[in-house]
Parts: sequence; structure tokens; C-alpha cells
Amino acid sequence: MMQLKMKKKWLKALRSGKYTQGLCALKTIAEKKKASFCCLGVLCDINRKEFTMESARYKNKETVFSADGLSSSSEIPGTIATEFLGAESKNRELNSTEEIQEELAGMNDGGASFKSIANWIEENL
Repeated sequence: MMQLKMKKKWLKALRSGKYTQGLCALKTIAEKKKASFCCLGVLCDINRKEFTMESARYKNKETVFSADGLSSSSEIPGTIATEFLGAESKNRELNSTEEIQEELAGMNDGGASFKSIANWIEENL
């Protein structure tokens, strides 16, 4: 199950209105535009200071989050998945961090608002 402190921080960020919602990538930066994030990208962004070995890839505000450090991705780094998402959820149909990520990415890319996603996280993680 997700760490309670991190869950509260993530929910607050999703509901804050500070993040522009984007699709199909953790974080994208269009030329001369504000960065946009998927719900998992928000989790990455609020945890940039928490990274250990992977930190160099994520500290630069201009860097697009990615699993390989080179391109935009829809999968969060392993450090965040294991340390913050946890390995299980309250929802018995979601049994791994991969399934949780897939569910959240699907909701985000399917048009659910950050507030709706925050409500789902609150109930299921």
C-alpha cells in the first residue's frame, strides 16, 4: 500500500491546480509553453528530491521524465514505483505497481481530470 505521507502530498498536488494535465507522457515541455504532466508525472515531480541513484535524470526542471533518461515515457522510475506506490492496492484487481500505473495512465489519457484521479487514488491506494 502507498505511503500515507506521500499519498497526501500527491493528492494535494493533483488537486492544487498548479499542474497542467498532459497526455501519453510523464512530463512534456512544448516550445515556449508551460510543462504538462500526467498524474504519474506529478508523482515524479513532487519527489525529485527523494531520488537516490536516478536523481541526476530528474533534478533539471527542463528534463522530460523518462524511464531511460532519453525520451518521454509513461512509466515511472523504479525508485518511485517501489518506494511510493507500494506493491499492492486496496483494489483487489490491482496486484502490482505495473497494474496500478496502467490503471492511472489509462484514466489520465482517457480524459479523467486530476481531481477525479485524486479521488480514485484516495479510495484505492
